[in-house]
Amino acid sequence: MSRILPILLLLGVAGATPVAGQSCWDYAEVRWPAAGTLLGPGPLQAVALTDDGRLVGAFAEGVAIYDLADPGAPYLVNFLGTDAPVTEVAAAGDRVLALTDANVLWYGVLTPGQPPAWSDTLGIGAAVDRISLDRDIAALVVAGEALQIVDVSDPKALRLAGSVVPPSRLYDVVSDRGMVYAGSQYDGFYLYDATDPDRPHLRGDSGIVLMTGNALAYRYPDLYVCNYNNVWSFDVSVPATPELLGTSDTVGPFMLRVAVSKDRLYGVSDSRQLIMYRIDAPGQLSLLGHAPLPAQARGLAARDDHVYTAALASGGIVHDLRDAAHPDFTQQAFGRRLRVQDFRGDRAYMISDDDSGEGRLDILTISDADTLALLGSLPIFGRAVAIQATDDLVLFSTDATDLTTVDVPDPAAPRSLGISGT
Repeated sequence: MSRILPILLLLGVAGATPVAGQSCWDYAEVRWPAAGTLLGPGPLQAVALTDDGRLVGAFAEGVAIYDLADPGAPYLVNFLGTDAPVTEVAAAGDRVLALTDANVLWYGVLTPGQPPAWSDTLGIGAAVDRISLDRDIAALVVAGEALQIVDVSDPKALRLAGSVVPPSRLYDVVSDRGMVYAGSQYDGFYLYDATDPDRPHLRGDSGIVLMTGNALAYRYPDLYVCNYNNVWSFDVSVPATPELLGTSDTVGPFMLRVAVSKDRLYGVSDSRQLIMYRIDAPGQLSLLGHAPLPAQARGLAARDDHVYTAALASGGIVHDLRDAAHPDFTQQAFGRRLRVQDFRGDRAYMISDDDSGEGRLDILTISDADTLALLGSLPIFGRAVAIQATDDLVLFSTDATDLTTVDVPDPAAPRSLGISGT
């Protein structure tokens, strides 16, 4: 692609009005206002924020740098090209670390008053899943099995340092002040001391067996750990003995990424949702609301009252949450809990159940941002664990059946076509 990128401009779009009234499942949908769209040369793969207030976006042909003087109206100031698509990006201070799908790290310094440029690259030689950048080190999750430390103290000479293989599979990594937190499959997270990058060593873990840390967010002294579809908060100021502070309400979707800013925690889910919690106090997370995304978000970053998601076929979305209404989900339960959801066109397909285990498929229209109208419902048997919608069919599985197919050309009269695996 040409390096001439004047088309990467922020286009303003009208904000939508939050949905009023109660939902027919256990929390209401909110159409939070969108401040604009970050257009790009293709799908935005990941986003990160520098300490001096710049947004970094990962694209197939490199990394875009946006100025956030107005957080609701970022504008492109630079583009750093790479020789392979960028899949992950991290930032710390005025430095940027990018990972390409060739498993090569690109490292650059964004010095004020000077054109940004890459200072060095480093091939890893194995598949890298997630990256984190902190002062003089970078931490990588390699093939889900190892934690690799990279010495970046010399921007022009990146160096592979020490590595460790934890007891269980790794999913995510964040780092701060030489401490590295790695989300694990069975132990929640591991806390490694990497102040000596050549000798990272274990300092502590969650202390909770069979807890999964599929996504992490950190703000000293608190670590937020997504355990599938809820969030656990820990005080990690004493690395050897992390203290569990509390857990959030459980939501139906599986959380993929999380970010923390001010008194809010944001997450994006596998059901193409942006979810927001209020941090009332350490360990007290109140579920505020959620809004649909046009696609599954690959990246998430938050600054003050603005959230940036990589959730478009081309570019990303800027979410302005300053004046959004946030219903209290727990006050609108009707005794039901959302299990799974999917979206197709202007319809939302939600499966919930109540305390007795009675399940229900609800079909709603989301074409009008001022209302959320129920079109039809269908009782189901068992607790739903997965759902997929097509134009005329909805397929879902429960803990009691393998697969149910529902005919929905008339949303007011959904009809089950059969159940397999009973």
